[in-house]
Formats: sequence, structure tokens, C-alpha cells
Amino acid sequence: MSSARSMLGLSILLIPASIFCSHPGPAQEEEQQVPISEMESIESTIYQLQERLMLMERNLEKHEDTNAVLIKEISDLKQEKRRQELLLVSKVFAALEIMPPELDINTLNRSLQVAENMEKPPIMNVAPFVIRDSLKFKIAWFCDARYLSQLMIADEQEFKAQGVRFTVERIGWSPGSGSSIGSDQITDYCPSDAQQNNQYFSEASPYQVIPQIDSTYFVGCELAYIVSDAPAVIRFTVNDNNYTDNDGGYMVKLNGWW
Repeated sequence: MSSARSMLGLSILLIPASIFCSHPGPAQEEEQQVPISEMESIESTIYQLQERLMLMERNLEKHEDTNAVLIKEISDLKQEKRRQELLLVSKVFAALEIMPPELDINTLNRSLQVAENMEKPPIMNVAPFVIRDSLKFKIAWFCDARYLSQLMIADEQEFKAQGVRFTVERIGWSPGSGSSIGSDQITDYCPSDAQQNNQYFSEASPYQVIPQIDSTYFVGCELAYIVSDAPAVIRFTVNDNNYTDNDGGYMVKLNGWW
């Protein structure tokens, strides 16, 4: 990977998904083949802009006095790079939209109940970025275990869907002091098989990853889909009773939505 690629921001971070530990859920049907020619062209443009930015920023460092023209050119390039990054994200979102599968939402393990006397995780908006999964482009979000992560499409645009097909990867977080599973870092979607807990999501397994559509949260350790009656915001968090001392997080990868 070139130095230009390694310095790109999270909004266009390209990561080989094969290196991650994943929680794929149950067997899934073959994923939609995402058309890549147009997206690869945008990707190439972003790399070219990044390389130009690196050269111009190095040139600016060589000037002892302020070079207003060069500063303006750098600012314009950064804006264009950001525009191309957002364009790529929108193209990948569009390519990942799928026909709703034949699912009976009544068979999905879900609950609307939360333990009102427990600490509620604060909501944090999480920006998307693009990854390469084999020959396909995918959307992903890094989620902090201290928060209820609200997945976004852009800075001010929430990701809303009726159904989402996903995997959770790169799980690595610690629940802090008072944990019932010790001080080891959690690397599994469902690290405990305990049937009862005193955590915020009382019907879920302790310390499991919790997907939500609006106020509905989904329990179970073999999820590949979450489905609701109508489109709503998509959120992810972990099950805990104290979120402030959590450390680390996990990555949510979007495999399809409708």
C-alpha cells in the first residue's frame, strides 16, 4: 500500500476485511455483487488528490513566510477530496441496497424492554467509511463501547433502514471495573452464556453486542439480520451496567440494507 493510501482519513479508509475476526451470524445467501468500476474511478481520484495534498503540504513547510496562494490551493484540494469521499460513500450505500428478503419479523428475537433503573449509554453519531472486502466495496463504522453508536451516512444524515444485514468485526473492548467476566478484553459478540443479568438490556446476554432499530433492540448471538416494521435509525452498543469506564470497541460492516 502506498504512503498516500496509508494516510487517508477514516472516511475512506480501505482495509482488507479478511484480516479481521468476525461474527458472521448464521449461514447467509450469496451477497449481492457490488458494481465497482465507477467506485474504483472515484477511489483513484481520491488517492490522486491525497498525493497532491501531501506534496503541497511539504512545499508549504519549506516556506518560512506564509504563502497565501498555496494555503488556498491546499484548502480547495481538501474540500474536493472530502466531496469525492462523500460521493464514494453514497455510491457504496446505493450499491448495497437489496430487495427485502422473505423474513418473518415475528420470528426474530427482539425486545422493547430496557432496565430503566440502569445507566443509559449516551448516544454518539458515528461516521461511515469505505472498506474493500475481496473485490467488493462495503460500508463500515467503528463503534466505541462507551456509547450507543448512531450510524450515520454523512455529517448530518442518519442511516435509516427497515432492515439491515451486517457483521460485527474487530471486537475488542473491556468493560472496566466490577465486570463479572474478569479483566480480559472481550473479543466475542456474545462472551457470556449467562441467562440472566442486571445490565441495561436485561433480556440480552451479558456484555453482548446490541443492535437496535430505533428503540427496538435485538437479542441472540447468531444475528445476521435485524428487521423492523418501518425504516428508522440504526444503532449499536454493548450490554453493560456502567458505560463510562469501558475501553475499546468494535466495527460494524454493512452487507446489505432495505
